[in-house]
Amino acid sequence: MEALADRCRKKYPAHGLPHFSDGTPGVFFITGTNFQHQEIVGKSDSRMVDFANRLLKVIEDSGFELNAYCLLRNHYHVLAVGQDVAILRKSLGMLHGRTSRWWNLEDGTLGRKVWYRVFDTMVRSNRKYYSTLNYIHNNPVKLGLCERVTDWPWSTAASFINEVGREEAIRIWKSYPAKE
Repeated sequence: MEALADRCRKKYPAHGLPHFSDGTPGVFFITGTNFQHQEIVGKSDSRMVDFANRLLKVIEDSGFELNAYCLLRNHYHVLAVGQDVAILRKSLGMLHGRTSRWWNLEDGTLGRKVWYRVFDTMVRSNRKYYSTLNYIHNNPVKLGLCERVTDWPWSTAASFINEVGREEAIRIWKSYPAKE
């Protein structure tokens, strides 16, 4: 609710901008948010694990290659490469519909709006790519959910560090700081 109030104070849209997709392949930064930033996906660790597995499967089944992701208690971020983001958005919309139904049954809240929608933007430069990657990986630390990026279990931060090495990860974090 605090994040929503802050967006309104700054006169930003409550959840994001409209989609502009022409089917161009590329790298996309994708965010999905629980309605009004409620912590619905994060109600339990088992729900987080289940949704993370489903999210990653949808990305793969949509023909996208995952570069980074972070699932938080009320939203998620994905950095992925693929052909047509509209296909991925549609698949994510179906995932949102299914999980909304399941969670509302589980929580006894039929009719509750669970997801807002998916927001995506094309990443058009190396600088934007790496600053977005750093933003995704640093998000749980910024939100006070953990002290180190490698402590958050629903993120690719640890695997990224293992893949590129600690020194290279530090160089990237310093060279391309996460932007708000």
